Amino acid sequence: MKTLNILLGAGFSFNAGLPMASNIAKKFNQDFTDKLVRLESQWFWADGKGEIFIHNGSLDSDVPTMPFIMNEIVSEYNKLNSELNNYEYFYAFILQQPDEFFKPLVEQAKKKFFEKFPDMPTDAIYTDNFNSFGKWKVVDLINYLIADLLQSSKTDGELVAAYQQFIDLLKRYDCVNIHTANHDLVLERIFIKTEWRSEMAFQRRTLN
Repeated sequence: MKTLNILLGAGFSFNAGLPMASNIAKKFNQDFTDKLVRLESQWFWADGKGEIFIHNGSLDSDVPTMPFIMNEIVSEYNKLNSELNNYEYFYAFILQQPDEFFKPLVEQAKKKFFEKFPDMPTDAIYTDNFNSFGKWKVVDLINYLIADLLQSSKTDGELVAAYQQFIDLLKRYDCVNIHTANHDLVLERIFIKTEWRSEMAFQRRTLN
């Protein structure tokens, strides 16, 4: 039986239209103003979204305030760790910080928010968003924004065509073991849309 073992590294999903890790980091290392929308408790980047989606996603009361908070957090991260050039390190940094780390940053964000919107009543819901802030809000936001970036906009046909050489290679073998940290969703979509639909079986293994 001919067996092939493959280790997929960074860049495999690039042909699916997904960004490289460095480009994801650039998305987080920018001014968040007018960059975020939120629908049904899920965060999305406003870039590339339709007008109706952006309108509906701008109605959530957290949408005006979270960009100010994220700007302060990223700015502080850059002061402590140099420029944000790896989103995974940034995410790990957020997880490691105690709640006290965020309090002065949120206060600074709130100050800048009301400086930009001086006519906003200080007893409005936006004040509550700052005062009720918890680290979990940032963790959720980062997870949703990364997930949004990792959704391929290619059609099924375009996706299969982009990986046709890879698919043809796999077909030469009786058994293929693919080891990958984060490309399994792209792989599954490719395999489901090819003639392997009824032949492929996936086995997930978590490595600790």
